[in-house]
Amino acid sequence: MERQCCLKSRPVLNPLPRQVRGVESPVILLNGEGWKLKKGVDENEIISGDYTGGWESVSVPVQPALHQIQGRYAYSRCITIPDDWKGQRIFIRFDGANGLAEVYLNGHFIKKHYGGFVSWDCEITEYAKAGETCRLSVIMEDKAGEISIFNYGGLIRDVTIYAVPEVHLTRMHCDTVFDRSFTDAALTVHLSFAGAPDEVRLQLEKADGSRIQLGTIKTETDKEIDFSVWVKHPEKWDCEHPNLYILIAELIYAGHVTETVTKKIGFRQIEKKGKEVYVNGDRIKLHGVNRHDTYPLTDRVVTHELVEQDVKLFKEANVNFIRTSHYPPRPDFLDFCDEYGIYVEDEASICFLGYACRQLQNDPEYKELFLQCFTEMIERDYSHPCILLWSLANECVWGDNFTQLIRYAHAADTQRLTIFSFPAGQFEDDEQADVWSAHYVAFDSDFSARQDAMGRTVCMPADVPVIHDESIHVPAMESQDLGREAGIRDFWGERLDLFWKKIWDTDGALGAAIWAGVDDTKKSEDSLTGPAWGIIDGWRRKKPEFWHVRKAYSPILLEEKAAECGGKVSVAVRNRFLHSNLNEIRIDWKTDKEKESMFGPDVRPFGEGILVFPISFKKGEKLEVTFTDKLGNLLDEALFVIGGTDYLLPGMSGKCPEIQYEEQYIRVAGKDYEIRFSRENGMIQEGVWKNQVVVCGGPYLHLTGLHLGKWSLASMQVNEESGCVHIILDGAYDQVQVRFDIRLDAEGLMKTEYEFVDMPYSSPRRVAQTGSICGQSGGYDEVGISYLVPKESETLSWKRKGYWSVYPEWHIGRLEGRTSKHYPGGINKQIAVPDREWRFDEKDTSVYGKYDICDRGTRDFASMKFHIYYAAVGNENGMFQVYSDGKDSVRMQTQIKAENIISSRNAAVIYTGNWHETDIHNRGLDGVEMVSKTAGDSCEFTFRGTGIQWYSSLDSICGTAKVYLDGNLVRENLELGFPQGMKNPRYYEKFYSRCVYSAQDLEKGKHTLRIEVTGKNSRDSFNSYVNIDHFVVLEDDVLGESRLIINKDYNYTHLSWGIYEKEAVCVGTGYKGSVCTRIGGLPV
Repeated sequence: MERQCCLKSRPVLNPLPRQVRGVESPVILLNGEGWKLKKGVDENEIISGDYTGGWESVSVPVQPALHQIQGRYAYSRCITIPDDWKGQRIFIRFDGANGLAEVYLNGHFIKKHYGGFVSWDCEITEYAKAGETCRLSVIMEDKAGEISIFNYGGLIRDVTIYAVPEVHLTRMHCDTVFDRSFTDAALTVHLSFAGAPDEVRLQLEKADGSRIQLGTIKTETDKEIDFSVWVKHPEKWDCEHPNLYILIAELIYAGHVTETVTKKIGFRQIEKKGKEVYVNGDRIKLHGVNRHDTYPLTDRVVTHELVEQDVKLFKEANVNFIRTSHYPPRPDFLDFCDEYGIYVEDEASICFLGYACRQLQNDPEYKELFLQCFTEMIERDYSHPCILLWSLANECVWGDNFTQLIRYAHAADTQRLTIFSFPAGQFEDDEQADVWSAHYVAFDSDFSARQDAMGRTVCMPADVPVIHDESIHVPAMESQDLGREAGIRDFWGERLDLFWKKIWDTDGALGAAIWAGVDDTKKSEDSLTGPAWGIIDGWRRKKPEFWHVRKAYSPILLEEKAAECGGKVSVAVRNRFLHSNLNEIRIDWKTDKEKESMFGPDVRPFGEGILVFPISFKKGEKLEVTFTDKLGNLLDEALFVIGGTDYLLPGMSGKCPEIQYEEQYIRVAGKDYEIRFSRENGMIQEGVWKNQVVVCGGPYLHLTGLHLGKWSLASMQVNEESGCVHIILDGAYDQVQVRFDIRLDAEGLMKTEYEFVDMPYSSPRRVAQTGSICGQSGGYDEVGISYLVPKESETLSWKRKGYWSVYPEWHIGRLEGRTSKHYPGGINKQIAVPDREWRFDEKDTSVYGKYDICDRGTRDFASMKFHIYYAAVGNENGMFQVYSDGKDSVRMQTQIKAENIISSRNAAVIYTGNWHETDIHNRGLDGVEMVSKTAGDSCEFTFRGTGIQWYSSLDSICGTAKVYLDGNLVRENLELGFPQGMKNPRYYEKFYSRCVYSAQDLEKGKHTLRIEVTGKNSRDSFNSYVNIDHFVVLEDDVLGESRLIINKDYNYTHLSWGIYEKEAVCVGTGYKGSVCTRIGGLPV
């Protein structure tokens, strides 16, 4: 009785007909041109038929915000009803009318619908006449912030018109249940009708086109029918064997087949046993991603082709699970998951109740709306074998309105499991979901425990499966780490791998889903805004994280080193498939002299075995291996160097270079090179190889995480020793005392040791905040030394030890490579489909803001290359080289020419009013800022160039400024305030030296920038200060020398989100490091 009561809420969504008797095309897509859009339309305009003035032509689907339209607006178009639809019932299908929709036909009100991302019908038969043209109008009102922040945007998905007979199918879904041996299966087909057909004929079409006759049902009723039949030896559907059948229903009325409906189905059975979940009797682990509908040029509007591309890319990345955060996907997305084999958590469009949306979880006025959103999702998606989980909501507080959803799900679907986020807010007597949802839990916690995903203050044993369905956040919020360089995206792979291995080895941990699958960036004027948190970018280019996902999620886990087995080569292997034996997998291997194919050993899922390759164990020989499944999917690849590789640092030649003492410098010269060391500061002034300058400064202490002062030399010792010149530099960066110990031989080999003789500051402490998903892991970000190289040093090459044995050529972390500072095709365009790989982009407004002037070089050039054996920077005429044993890391940092950087203290900067100087402790250009909060105070700077940048700090006590350029007001209220968010682990933070305004592409010549204090607070700020740090004058080329940074150790201290953190990099008195470099040489 309770089940029947729950199911009374089930909506009706007619299955789209494949064929209708006497109708050539029963389904017509209304997408594309022919639509009109207008802002602020009300029902009286529609009813009166007033379609004059203010309507603009658009192509549907479309988000009105892209046309600067939000709030309330209307769509309209004319539709011609086909002649052969006479006598049929006619419906409009909306697959995503996002917000509150009111549908009209020829001015007649048809239906109102609230919600988004789900399919619903409205019948227009009464007003739509065959052979005539009618006008369809839809008034939309955005409803973001009520039960979902995403309920806005209007017609963002397909709109379809279709015809069905008077007597037609109103429902066709199915369930499958196997016998105990999972050999035969019972197929139950659920049918409902409008009217009473004579009979329904059911068939099942196999992949080869042959058909199984299921039977004919004598109906003569309009009541729901459940028809069950046993199917012998059906091919099972699972994520590794996505075998699909086509269920065909032919409705017979008055002796004719009047309607044919088809649906792709799979034989799949879900069971929960204690803390584990099984599909077709196999225990499963879900390794997945979260996915939004998103595309840079169309926001939440995505195409059929784009949806398929997403699924194929995720499949290539060894993803077997997708959470459709935070709303149901397009219907064809689930079709592709069925086809390619990916499990799905289907999530209702209810999210963030309690902090980003209103607290409506107990509001009885919204009870029906909650139920509608959830039931429409289930009714649309019920027969997809890919769906394992019905998600009630994302990150909400629990309430009575969710109770009815969980009851409905359990009544409507006896197999699939339910999940709710955040579950820790429930009381013990509340109805519980089948699976516990955990978000961003600490890496050192029990992954099978019930954990409080909000504050992480609750951790207790669970008696249900636990899935970390939002976790392992792709770098996006770590602005300081990302702003430094893109290597954080390479380092993230180690973090993911360790996390996933722990999930795999933890009983009761059902799986995890990375946040996120796709960058959520969108066009805003001439730049991209929004978080770049995907493993692919918005254009669907593979990012470094894509490869890490593919490797970490690989179903084949190999030991890193090959072993000897009876004179042959062997590798230990673990089977991390869920439904496949390794003997199904083709293994292709090759060496320099041989290649062969074979199948894997007999190892079942979760088992272990040995791969034996029929080649002799020869130290140093390379063995390349690939793994391919029966469907032709390339799953993984590996490279083994038999017996390992030994890398030795070069030794001193034993020959001493010449020393020459000049008034201002000391000259050291050897074979084809000379170096000049300044007698004033001890640093290299210039290093020349064969008349080519290859280094022009250094060694400098490099310490990221502490704002060092300027270097001052205390003493310089230069001695000629056996086989080398020995230079000792003692000095300090303010209070930090450092010694550089340099040895040079006649061949240009230079070995430099550095030591913190006195480090008066403790290393940055670990900082975390309860209730936050952000933190700082403590320690420094980078420690090492750096050298300046000439502007003409355009090429970086390297060879390194990788976390994986194989990387693709497009990856910034590939094991060896060569890259240029700039891409030959120029700077990438942010709002145009890219013409290059992701690694070649320079402009990145999602990280560096809309004023990005692309002063870093490409991502490939500027990103850290970890654990190098060798690196070199220079050009075809000469290089500056670095050698290591795999422990050092290098990165390039371009620099703006000194003459283009204008200090706040510069005499050319004119201040009027009550400005005063504030000490900012080396956190800005000169360690000071000029500050004022008096209305009318101004700062004026006249320059020559093609643009200007103003750098300031952002703070909760900063206000607004007016900005004038050449006398014209260009920004009336430039906001400098920065509200302190709850996720800041230090509670408060001031952001220094940020570009807050930029003018670019000006006519070359003289210009004047004027900044005026308004005396007004910014939004959410507490005062009205305006700060001046420095200016940068732009011209055709602002870059000067580059800095080669050689790090002994590194970390990304803001990359936490509760997951694995690298051990803190601590530096104290006595800390030492060494670097081996060479002056000169040609590109490798």
